[in-house]
Amino acid sequence: MTTTVTSNDVDICATATWATDGISVAGGQGAGKNLNQLYYPRGTFVDDTGALYITDDNLRVMKWKHGTESGVMVAGFGGRGNGSDQFEYYLHNLAVDTEGTMYICDKGNERVVRWKKDAKSGQSIIIGINCYGVTLDHEGLLYVSDVDNDLVMKYNDDFSRKEIVAGGNGKGTALNQLNRPHFTFVDLNFNLFVPDTDNHRIMKWSKGSTQGIVVSGNVNLSQLAGPHAIVADKLGTIYVVDHELHRVMRWLKGSQSGDLLFGGHEYGYRANQLALPVDIDFDRNGNLYVTDRNNHRIQMYAVNKTSCLSSSTFNV
Repeated sequence: MTTTVTSNDVDICATATWATDGISVAGGQGAGKNLNQLYYPRGTFVDDTGALYITDDNLRVMKWKHGTESGVMVAGFGGRGNGSDQFEYYLHNLAVDTEGTMYICDKGNERVVRWKKDAKSGQSIIIGINCYGVTLDHEGLLYVSDVDNDLVMKYNDDFSRKEIVAGGNGKGTALNQLNRPHFTFVDLNFNLFVPDTDNHRIMKWSKGSTQGIVVSGNVNLSQLAGPHAIVADKLGTIYVVDHELHRVMRWLKGSQSGDLLFGGHEYGYRANQLALPVDIDFDRNGNLYVTDRNNHRIQMYAVNKTSCLSSSTFNV
C-alpha cells in the first residue's frame, strides 16, 4: 500500500502568521493554455519537493516545479473527450501519492482516473460517480466526495469495495446529512473534514461515526459562504477556503470563531485579494498555496517562521 504525506505532517503553532500578500507561483499571466498560463484552475496539490500539481479548465493537469516560470503537462494529452488520455468538463481536484501517481476527479465523465507518473494515459478506477473532490489518507486509501448524492465514499486499496463515511442520508442540514460536499481532507487520526458547501459549514466526521459535528460556519452566511476546501495541521487547526467571500479563514481547534488569513478585500486581482478561490494546500515548510481561480493563478503565502520561535514548529 502506498502511503501519502498530508499537511498534518507539518507542525504549525497556534500563533503562526503568514504574509498577507500572496506571490504568484503558477499562472498569473492571464487566462490561457500556454505552459506559463492557467485557465480557471481548480485543484492544487503540493508534493514533498514543493512541486505543484494543478487541474485547470484546459482539461489538463500541470506540474509546476518549485521556482520555475512555466509548468509541464502531465495528464490530459488528448484534450476533451472520454478516452484514457482525455478529460471532460469539469475537471476538479486531485491527489498525488508518494510515487507520483495522480488520482483525478473527472466529473464530466463521471469517473476517477488513476494516472501513473510519466504515463501518457490514465485508468478509470471508479466509474458512475459525480465526483467533486478526491483525497488520500496517510495509508493511501482514497476518499471521494459525490457532490450530487451528498456523500463521501472511502475505497479499499484495489477499489473493489466502498463505504459511505459521511452523508448518504439525502440532502439536508441534519448532522448526518450534507449538501453538495466539495474538497475533503483526512487527518492522521482518520477524521474526515468536509466542506458542506451549500450548508455553509465545515463538518468533522470521526472514523466510524454515523453523524458529524460542525467545526466552523453554520451561524450565519457572513461566517462562511460556500466553503470549497479545507486542510488541517497537527494541532487540529483548520484552514478553510471561503469561496464566495474571496478569502481564507483559520479556526483554532475548539474555537467558536475564525480568523481572517488572506483575501477578504472584495473580489480583485491585487496581491492581497482573491477572486473566487477554490483550493488550498501546505508545503513541507508551512507555506500555504491557494488556487485563485478567477485570477488564473496559484498564490503562495509565506509563513513567518519568527512567529513561532518559542515552540518547536515546522518540523517534518
